[in-house]
Amino acid sequence: MGCNWSKKSRKDAVVPSDVVHGRPVVSLFGSEICPFTSRIRIALQYKGVNVRIFSLNTENDIQNNKMELLASTDPQMKFPILKCGMDILSGSSDAILQYIEAKFPNPPLVPEGPMADITQNWVVYVRDIFSPLLAEILYDGNLLVQRELLLKLETAFVRLDGGIMEYMNRGPYFLGNQFSMVDVYLIPFLYLTFPLQHFRGVEISSELSHLQRYCRQMLNFPCYSPVRIDLELLQKSIAKTMAERGPPPLVVLTILQHKSMLCHMERLVRSADGLVAAKQQGYRIVDPAKGTIGMQMKKLSKGYAQLVDLMQEHAQMEERIIFPALEKADRGITKVADGEHARDLPIMNGIREDMKTVHVLEAGSPDRSQALLRLSVRLRTLEAHCIEHFKEEEESLLPLLEAANLGNKEQEALLGNCFSIMELSHSQFLPYLFSGLLPHEIQQYFEVAIRCQDKQQVIQMIRSLQLPNDESKTVLGIIQNRLPALTDFNSNA
Repeated sequence: MGCNWSKKSRKDAVVPSDVVHGRPVVSLFGSEICPFTSRIRIALQYKGVNVRIFSLNTENDIQNNKMELLASTDPQMKFPILKCGMDILSGSSDAILQYIEAKFPNPPLVPEGPMADITQNWVVYVRDIFSPLLAEILYDGNLLVQRELLLKLETAFVRLDGGIMEYMNRGPYFLGNQFSMVDVYLIPFLYLTFPLQHFRGVEISSELSHLQRYCRQMLNFPCYSPVRIDLELLQKSIAKTMAERGPPPLVVLTILQHKSMLCHMERLVRSADGLVAAKQQGYRIVDPAKGTIGMQMKKLSKGYAQLVDLMQEHAQMEERIIFPALEKADRGITKVADGEHARDLPIMNGIREDMKTVHVLEAGSPDRSQALLRLSVRLRTLEAHCIEHFKEEEESLLPLLEAANLGNKEQEALLGNCFSIMELSHSQFLPYLFSGLLPHEIQQYFEVAIRCQDKQQVIQMIRSLQLPNDESKTVLGIIQNRLPALTDFNSNA
């Protein structure tokens, strides 16, 4: 075939033989939710090959179906495994796909001529760059690593969108009117963007319309629709793997609280900037939906008061739980971070005074305009300090908790203390805390919370959301949709 897109694993086991009785019997052993097995199934479906599927989704499946192989091959073989007549291939989906293309050449998956090299280049990119990147984002629970990987994924999406755009006028497939090995490699991992959106909040940008269109159409491709992975089964498997690989609970708790506080800070800055702009333009009423500047200032003051309470309780949690553990391992290591907590108190108090000043000054006066401008500047300064401080903690301190003999079990034991210290944030202000997070982040927060040894505190958190306001209803809806067992747990308590 002269194609070198396959990377054959050293662990592959190949037993050559002749075809028996004309067209060989084909059997495939692998998990239905495995994207590598899915690639093989798509290729066989496209070739029109009748294949017996032996699903290996559970330990019982593996034990029962593996017995059929033990009589004729090495029991140490790696999945997926393909039996074609007397030929047996295992371990590498790349080698199996190359075998299928050679064994069943029509219709071809690798076109001839100039398109052969184009196909090879895209297969290599999807296999070696895009697929590992997407899988790492989905399964790696490190929230700091996620940020870097997501930027790379956005770049990968843009590149795929450009590739599809080049041939889109010829047909629905990646290379236009011809289904190819690129589609075989891409589809199972592009399908992972559906659970990726659920668990990581990642979406393909609406600006990448060609990739979005392909993602929708691939679900109905004749060679994929019959063998498409069950999404519910896939998401259950991913959720189980995520739970097993769960990151340190105090780290997740701290980082998500940072994200919520920064989100609320950004909203306050945006509101203050809007008031300054409106004042400079001479409008007393900026927006009928928002009301007068005085009305908006009351909302701004309330939001800031809630944020300050959250920030202060968060700082106390760090100073009483996280910092002492690190100081015990290396004295002085948290001195800078601890000092930054006190550094921002004058700015925070200044913001309060600016808000009071705006309230008492006459509408339309120059002094009120100056007070609004001063408020906006101080909020921006506080935001910049928070971004710098949180980044320092996340990159320099939180990763050291495990080295300071504070592993997962030790951190789980401290969760109850964290919630007790942040009592107001996890009761009266819990809807406010969660309104600064995305749905998948709220899910992550509760997945950490349920690891708390004091289950009564978790029950109280859920009950604190049963308030007659929109924020509470939104959070409860997210929990019921994503963590139904948690609501059942509360009902039975």
